[in-house]
Amino acid sequence: MGRTRDVNGLRQYKDLRIRELFGDDVLIPLHMVCSKGFNSSNQDHKELLSKHQIILFSEKYRNYIDTVRKESQSPEFAYIQLLGFFRKDKPDYGIKTSIDSFHSKSGKNKKHDVFTFSISPDEMLKISTVSHQAKSLIFDEDDRSTEYYQRLLKKGRVKDISNWLSKNQNPFPNNILVSYRGASKLVWEKNPIKDNEKGMGKSVGVLKFDACPGTFHVIDGQHRLFSYTGIEKKPGSIRETHRLIV
Repeated sequence: MGRTRDVNGLRQYKDLRIRELFGDDVLIPLHMVCSKGFNSSNQDHKELLSKHQIILFSEKYRNYIDTVRKESQSPEFAYIQLLGFFRKDKPDYGIKTSIDSFHSKSGKNKKHDVFTFSISPDEMLKISTVSHQAKSLIFDEDDRSTEYYQRLLKKGRVKDISNWLSKNQNPFPNNILVSYRGASKLVWEKNPIKDNEKGMGKSVGVLKFDACPGTFHVIDGQHRLFSYTGIEKKPGSIRETHRLIV
């Protein structure tokens, strides 16, 4: 752990230098130790991250991220997955996001809250991640309570859908289904003026949540969403102008 102590001791000076070069609140430095041949436990990862804000990027994490990158052929998607691991519940994209949405109830006895909203792919990509079946392999036996329900993105499908989006310039009409995994509760504020859909089983209002990596886990529609990583990031691109129904 000597290298970890070195990183921890130098962290404040590196952060200061980054602020001098780029200004405050422009970049968020991530400090990482990449280990090889070191038998680390989940507790090692959690303690370094919580106590020192240092990412122990051990072989099991690195192998998973590398597999994601190779399978999807999308470096951006691999980076999104990495942030979902290590920046979960960190408000990297603003303290609160407020978005117009509909609220309804579903499930047995209508106990589950369902929110439907429209958002740009660029905004949704930053706060979404996927729980892969392969991802469960990197966790210890006592930490496998989380459900993993998606296969890895396939490079052929990502490329094909990206090409289709670029050619047709039209978004998909079907919705993206996600599960909220944020640390804080969703805040729903009903709009009494617009809420005139009586008898329709839904209400109109504003949904508020922290904009963190991994805020939403994609249950259905991962290829439709993450294929936008194949679209060039530039002002006015369909990453910004398209709207997704979530």
